[in-house]
Amino acid sequence: MVLIESSLYLQTSQWKIFSISIVEAMHLGVTCAIADTLSLADLFEEDDLELVFSSALKVAASQLMSAFEKPSQFKHWPNKAKAFVKKKKPGKLAQDYISFYGEVL
Repeated sequence: MVLIESSLYLQTSQWKIFSISIVEAMHLGVTCAIADTLSLADLFEEDDLELVFSSALKVAASQLMSAFEKPSQFKHWPNKAKAFVKKKKPGKLAQDYISFYGEVL
């Protein structure tokens, strides 16, 4: 419930991971901002799905403040991201994730 009422989902992880929580936020229509260190960053930038911010703190702060100054982006990004997730079928993404863990184990 907290996520769906949020203005922004922020993922600052420094690891090259695929986070299912990012996909959940996208599916719910919550704007996401992710660090450029994440594996999804290239896809986000290519398709203009969500905000990708720099791992340099001062640059990231500036990017986030700039995004908040453009409220239209907070409508644009979630609509694009939600359509992207529906097209990719979250169930398939979840199954791929489970398969990945199976391979690791």
